[in-house]
Amino acid sequence: MKKQIVFLLIFIACFADSYSQRIFGIVYEERTKEPVPGVNVYLDGTSVNTITDVNGKFELRAEHVINTRLIISHVIYETVVVDEPFKHPSYRVYLKEKNLELNEVVVKGKSLFPRKKMLEVFRSNFLGNTKEGRSCTISNEEDINLRYDATTFTLYASSEKPLIVINQYLGYEIRFQLSDFNVKYNTKTLNSIDMASALFFGTTSFVDLQPNDLKINKRRRDTYKKSGPYFMKNLAEGTIKQSGHKLYKEGYVVNSNDIFAIRDTISGKIVKLIDSSKKRDLLGKPVLESISFMQNGNKSELIFLTDSFFVDLYGNTNSVNDIVYSGYISAQRLGNMLPLNYELEDSF
Repeated sequence: MKKQIVFLLIFIACFADSYSQRIFGIVYEERTKEPVPGVNVYLDGTSVNTITDVNGKFELRAEHVINTRLIISHVIYETVVVDEPFKHPSYRVYLKEKNLELNEVVVKGKSLFPRKKMLEVFRSNFLGNTKEGRSCTISNEEDINLRYDATTFTLYASSEKPLIVINQYLGYEIRFQLSDFNVKYNTKTLNSIDMASALFFGTTSFVDLQPNDLKINKRRRDTYKKSGPYFMKNLAEGTIKQSGHKLYKEGYVVNSNDIFAIRDTISGKIVKLIDSSKKRDLLGKPVLESISFMQNGNKSELIFLTDSFFVDLYGNTNSVNDIVYSGYISAQRLGNMLPLNYELEDSF
């Protein structure tokens, strides 16, 4: 699909703080300059969402600053994505209508593998095989386009419409706008034993279906305590030992304060590798640092492609592409995801 240019004007209030917990604005149609009602506006990966009113106006409120993006989405317009949305409180957005003639054409014909089998692979790699993932159902599977490329041994999936996922175990409805999905194999097969890699990208909005269910809330706590944000939250807080994580470097148990220096900010923590200055190449680029950690017998590894990153009050980082997980946590999929603004009772 050919990308369209979207115009976004940002209006900064004169006396606003550099970060704000309130975001508001107006959405217009680029061609007519008329306000657009019914546009989905949300903080990506969170339960903070709304739709524009009859005058195109929207307002979002969050408890704390979150490391995420602002998404403005409508089925007939190009999606607008705003990085670091809390830096400005007010937005005026102009939406450009999609050029339907430029959309990808899905060629229907005989496939190497039946749709049922490809759909099973999609569910497994999109939702996950954990108890959380297995509890999920996709309400609109008919909107998923599946294609297997026999020359590259790759399964692709796409959807023009957001996928509606019901997570029964954690009590959420998730709207996921899929931007990329592929599973690569080492040979012409769909057998998991020959899988080389799997990835998916998109934007996500959560709706809490059971906010007051004690059983569901316990499940959410347990799931969060197995997550990357929970590890990062405790790393930034200096409570690794208290949270039950055991940190390793090069096979030896280490203390987090031997590797990381922590600095407070008003909305979170700055985490910096202590000896990163000794691990740079000739171009000044930080050399990879790696650690691993154990929790409840589950091992995960971390590779840092950056020597400094920000962790918000929920445990989310601003360096998603520069901190790479492998092992236990990397096997988690959408079924294990909680809103980025999920918060335990105890916080920084």
